[in-house]
Amino acid sequence: MDISIFVILLLLVGGFLAYYFFNRKMVVKRKLKASPLVRISDFQHGDVATIKGTVKYLQEPLTAPLSGRPCAQYRVIIEQMRMTRDKKGWEKIIDDERSVPFLIEQDGEFAMVDENYPKSYLVEDRKFRSRILKDAPDKFEDYLKSHGQSSTNGLGANRNIRYREGILEAGEQVSVVGKGIWKKSTEVYLSVPAEQLLIIEAPEDGHVYLSDDPNMV
Repeated sequence: MDISIFVILLLLVGGFLAYYFFNRKMVVKRKLKASPLVRISDFQHGDVATIKGTVKYLQEPLTAPLSGRPCAQYRVIIEQMRMTRDKKGWEKIIDDERSVPFLIEQDGEFAMVDENYPKSYLVEDRKFRSRILKDAPDKFEDYLKSHGQSSTNGLGANRNIRYREGILEAGEQVSVVGKGIWKKSTEVYLSVPAEQLLIIEAPEDGHVYLSDDPNMV
């Protein structure tokens, strides 16, 4: 086999393996599929399993930075096109993720995701671009500046930037895998219309994983 063909095949295989094992979407998908799917009412105390349900706010929601939507979690990824003599491609300049505890409801039963930063894959349903002849909106510019970035270069020309945002909002269907601990609602000082509440937390050797991707819920 020609050495150049071998190198190309090696790079393709390496790229596929890297995507499968390290891409966030694939990691979350594998975790959700690897755990048994159970109803909240059937969740056994201390087990690790997957549940599905509807997102309910537990406290004042966050505000997504780009779209201004209320949400329990958001992730914003901003990339700049880098062009050099030897390389051209998108370089990540901001990866911003925030979350607050929220409830999942399923047929009158409730679970609470109580981890500040679950490992999640959120569908990126808002995408924007700023580039030559297309300025970034003022709120985008303010957001960039809050992270030490700007939509323009030192000469004042627009940089080629793309913006992606995914959120988890009330009423949305979500799948979550984690360790479940049953507690009385009065123990956690929450006003929910149920005597018991399932707390979803990270197992000792892992994380809470979740997604709002319809293909995973």
